[in-house]
Formats: sequence, structure tokens, C-alpha cells
Amino acid sequence: MSLASISLGSSLPTALSQSPDNGEKSPGGRRGYRWRPAISVVISVMVGLGALWVIREISSDKFMGGRLTTDTWSRDSAVFATVTNNPPPSTPQTTGSQFARFDPLFTAPIPELKGIMEKTVGEALAMPSPEDTRTHEVAPTLVVREREETIAWTRRILKPEWIDGKAIDNWLAIRGGVQGRDGLFGAWKTSRGPLQIVATKRRIHVRLVLPKDVRAAPGPARIEEAASLAREIFQTDLDWSKLDWQVRDLGGFTFGYREIPFIANWWDSCLVVSDGTAVKFSFLKIAHRDSPSGRESGPAEDAPWFQSTRRPRR
Repeated sequence: MSLASISLGSSLPTALSQSPDNGEKSPGGRRGYRWRPAISVVISVMVGLGALWVIREISSDKFMGGRLTTDTWSRDSAVFATVTNNPPPSTPQTTGSQFARFDPLFTAPIPELKGIMEKTVGEALAMPSPEDTRTHEVAPTLVVREREETIAWTRRILKPEWIDGKAIDNWLAIRGGVQGRDGLFGAWKTSRGPLQIVATKRRIHVRLVLPKDVRAAPGPARIEEAASLAREIFQTDLDWSKLDWQVRDLGGFTFGYREIPFIANWWDSCLVVSDGTAVKFSFLKIAHRDSPSGRESGPAEDAPWFQSTRRPRR
């Protein structure tokens, strides 16, 4: 109800208390006049109660302007955050951007990445800064095709119970946001905590907190813990724990990969990176390929993914 409606209603008792314009007595003569003040009082009370109800409803949890006490997803606010008028002061804010609450998961510092292998391992370990987001965020209307592609890949690799049907439509597009390449960022809450997805033109990365903290464990134990989680969330019949993982260290991180001569599907390309608290699974966007076609990995200087980033042809 608008303020104009409230004002109109509050003026109604005064109008009813006035005598008829033609000067005639109302039906019932003077007896009718004796009841009019009482009727006016009753109507005034009713209108006042109605106004109080409207004010209460406007300020209640039913409206986005009020404070919501449950975890809520908002298309126009931030990722996996409780929507309130007063967000936690520790939460970095980026106006109009979901990235404002794309929480960090890893505790180990991101190492300096040199060479093709290290850059491949480190892709999507670090997130763009809020400043980069404000500067390079791309409007959703300019990445419709890329967004639809990312949603399709997310549904391909994750089991349905690990997908939030509403949040999967929420993606933040950042030009050059993943080691200089265009990237889409999405996230939602799961029973394991926040699940974060980063997509580039060639890869899709899934980031989660590990079921238990294994920072003090040796590298193979970190990969084993990650493999047990992979079996829960990904749409394959693989027993990830029994796969032959090659394990290496990179700074405070451990990464595992499989030596496969021919990558036929996305799960064959899996690269696992963990610091013992969280894990990043990285996959090439390959599905049901029956013959090799060129180089299959490495952070090549790809052409821009987003249409708005591409240079016009001459």
C-alpha cells in the first residue's frame, strides 16, 4: 500500500462526519446526528489500525528491505551470504557485484607461478581483487552464451544434489579475471560448506573445503582426502581413491594428476590441488572425444572468451 493510499484513508472519517451538502438532515433526524461522532471515532480507530498493519508489513521480513534471519540467495546481492541491511564489517563490499562475498577457501599463500606447469596448477587458486572486479566486471547481457555453456558444464560434472537450482543462474563475469583470461565465477552453499566454480574458455574449476583438515599430513594424504570428496560430488563411476595419482608439491600446496596418453573425457584431465584445508579440481572441457586434436593442456594465450573482449576483425 502506498503512502498516498494511507493518507486518503485517514481523511475518510472527517469526510463522513460532515453534514450533507444540501443542508438536509440525515435519515433519523437529530437521532442520526447523535450517532455520527461515535461512528467517526470507530472509523478513525479502524483506519489507524489498518495503517499500523501496513507499516508493520513493510518493515517485516517479507520485504527485502527488512532484515532476513535465514541464509538467502539474492540475484542482486552477494554470493553465499545472509542478506541483511547491515552486512558483517569483515565482508569486503563491491557495489552491485556478487564477488563481494566470494570467500577465500585456501589458507596457504599463493606461490609465485612460473612456467606452463605451475601456471596450469595455479589457475583459479587466487581470486580477482575487488578493485579488479569493479574495473573489469562484464554485464550479464554480454555473456549469455558463455553463461549457458558454463551452466551446462556444471550440470555435466556435478551430481544433481550438489547443485543449487537457483544459484546456478548467478554468475559474475570478469574480463581477464583468471590469470589474464576471461572468467565466470559462481558459488552456493552445500553440506560441505561453500562450493565455488570458476570457468574459463578451456577449463572449469570446482573449489570446496575438505571434509577434514589435513594440513599436517604429507602430500599423498591430501590427495587421498580430496579423492574421497571427488567420489561424492562428481558424476562418474570412478573410484577416485584407487586411481594412480602422480603427486607433487608447489609451495604450501600439493597437486595430483594422472598420466594419461589420451584424454577422452573431462575426468581424464582432472588436476587436484590442495593445501590441506580446501581443494580445487580442474578439468578441461572435453566430452566423449574419440581422437586426439592438438595440445590438450597448458595455459595458452587463448583468444578472449567473452564476445565483448574480442577485437573487431579488420
